[in-house]
Amino acid sequence: MNIAGTEVNLKYHALEIYIAGCKGYCDGCQNKELWDPDIPSVDINNIYAKLIHLQEARLVNAVWILGGEPLDSDYLELAEFLQNLHAPIKMLWTHFEL
Repeated sequence: MNIAGTEVNLKYHALEIYIAGCKGYCDGCQNKELWDPDIPSVDINNIYAKLIHLQEARLVNAVWILGGEPLDSDYLELAEFLQNLHAPIKMLWTHFEL
């Protein structure tokens, strides 16, 4: 799983986490630059530290997981990452089809 980056959404008090990689290539995709799963990853430990800092500063109270396509990542790795966030996952933006 490669995390391409993060962004603080102050309007919705959320930390947006962007996961690289997508196999679907949807028409009208807003993040085509995140289709490549080999984008260099941000250090996960830095994300945990950033989230704690933002929560303590009362700037965020939720996490949004976006991409690319988060569900194209290794499921176990993604699940472990989400469990270690210790924050409500308010949005998992996906276009995953079975």
